[in-house]
Amino acid sequence: MSIPSWAVRGAKVVCVYNHVEHPRPGEVFPAKGQIYTIREVAPSEKFPDEAIAAFAELENPLLRKGGKAEAMFRLKYFRPLVPRSQEQDVAIFAPMLKTGHRVTEKLGEDA
Repeated sequence: MSIPSWAVRGAKVVCVYNHVEHPRPGEVFPAKGQIYTIREVAPSEKFPDEAIAAFAELENPLLRKGGKAEAMFRLKYFRPLVPRSQEQDVAIFAPMLKTGHRVTEKLGEDA
């Protein structure tokens, strides 16, 4: 099992999966589309070929393994958040601005 190179403490990730498991009382699970900061990464005991993580934004009580561990989540359900610079954002739209097309249609009052 290898932990992905992007899965390090402090890295920002986005959840790409709706967790439908049933949390124990007091536990909070990640929500699809939300951004989280990795707090801890470890190999999974339940899924030997995978890694799991805990997140700074989700402090769960120690309810697992006889009260010795908190809920951690499979990294396969997260993607690294890749920040873009303003220059990169502008570069995406620059070709569209150079096409020479003009918007001449007027919007009606209903628009």
